[in-house]
Amino acid sequence: MNLKDAITKRRSVRSYAYQPIAKETIEEILAAGVQAPSSCNTQPWHIYAVTNKEKIAAIAETCPHGKFGAECGLLLVCAQNEDRACRRFGGEYDTRFPNQDMGACIQNMLLSATEHNLASCWIGLFDEKLVRAQTGMTENHTPVAILCIGTGNDGDKPKARRLPLEEVTTWVE
Repeated sequence: MNLKDAITKRRSVRSYAYQPIAKETIEEILAAGVQAPSSCNTQPWHIYAVTNKEKIAAIAETCPHGKFGAECGLLLVCAQNEDRACRRFGGEYDTRFPNQDMGACIQNMLLSATEHNLASCWIGLFDEKLVRAQTGMTENHTPVAILCIGTGNDGDKPKARRLPLEEVTTWVE
């Protein structure tokens, strides 16, 4: 699958049929994530790859709108390593740059999952304290997103409509 196809095909899936995912596939998804650009090349990400079905279910339970993740084969808890986040510009940039860095890493992993014909969903609402406890997350890591990845179980629903370019683009010449 080429990049354009992966971008076009990727959509948020909220129903999964549990199937374990091969470690090699997980490593390829993770490898795509760490190839993301980052401000000052800080690479502030740390990913907790959760494959244990009981842990997956426990973490999914912390997500008010993501309980469907209990049936996916992999949860990627995406954390920001506070020791590596770019903080040298001050002010709002101390949060803006690390947020952008994490978003690039996350998008790469979502596209890689699609390339492997796996469904995915990006979850941003969860109980941070419970997620920390379930993953054994260190103090210097801050969870920013949970990615549900696995075998989709919602048929071939069409991707949600995208706004036309002319509604979301302003040309400045």
